[in-house]
Amino acid sequence: MISGRSLVLIAAALAVGGCSQMGPSKDAVAKERYHAYGPRFSQEEIDAMSLDQKLAIYNYNVPENQQLVCRNERPLGTHFKAIRCWTREEFELQRRAAEDFMRAAKRGGR
Repeated sequence: MISGRSLVLIAAALAVGGCSQMGPSKDAVAKERYHAYGPRFSQEEIDAMSLDQKLAIYNYNVPENQQLVCRNERPLGTHFKAIRCWTREEFELQRRAAEDFMRAAKRGGR
């Protein structure tokens, strides 16, 4: 019969052994690499950058499908402008959905 103390020791050994084999995720490695080798900007420089410059820096450091696309738009029913951002993947899905909708409307909704 296994005692409670033995069970705790076995569980601890399995936990430590399992954790040592996992390692950090790809995102964690990429983030660590960016902090180690990426560009360094002071808060003053960041404040002076335009949105386009900040987006260019961000998009350079992420995979293509996660890159951001931002537009300065007027939301429906208002005169105020708002900056709306999507990933390239989301933007492409919205574009395709709009094209499909327009094709269906041309055919009379059939």
